This record gives sequence, structure tokens and C-alpha cells, in this order.
Amino acid sequence: MNGLEERHLQGGYIGRQSGCRSLVEALVSQTSLTPPDPVWEARTSFALQAALLDWESNLMDDLIPMRRQLFPDLEQDCENWPIFRPRRARIRGRGRRGRDPEVAGAA
Repeated sequence: MNGLEERHLQGGYIGRQSGCRSLVEALVSQTSLTPPDPVWEARTSFALQAALLDWESNLMDDLIPMRRQLFPDLEQDCENWPIFRPRRARIRGRGRRGRDPEVAGAA
């Protein structure tokens, strides 16, 4: 999780589900824990980080049964926090269908 956070702080992210899945598989092989479905289904590293944080919170609830009562501010948790979705970069100077206007005009 720290690796994902560092990547995000540096402006990087994983934008493919296959990349996220490989991180989850590495996590499973190191810990032999079975992640919940939202962790497996994450399509970006931002969604993966959010799913991992939710999973971590659930694990902490299991380990410390009175945790929510001891720390009432946890009820304000991040269930409705938005997940960052980066926009795809647009390439300037390109015409329709990805053609360069100068090349298209020369044909």
C-alpha cells in the first residue's frame, strides 16, 4: 500500500486492471491472504488503493472488536470518498481518427 501511495504522490498511477491484478497476485503470494472482490476488481491503482484501505479497515475491525466504539470518528470513514479518475491526454495537432492533419493533407 505504501508503494501505491508513493507512486500517486509522485504523479504516477496504474491505469489498467491487469497491472492492478498483478500487484494483488504479488500481495497474495507474500501474505497468503485472500483479498475481497473489490481488491481483485480494481481497474486503476487509485481504485486499488481505496479497496485496500477498506480491506485494511475491515481487518482492523476484526482484530479489535470495539474499535468503532473506541474511536467514533472512524464512522466518518471513506465509504463515499471519490476515487480519482485521471483523464486521458489529448494529443494536439491530430485530426480525426488520430491522423496528423499535415500528413492527411499531403495525400
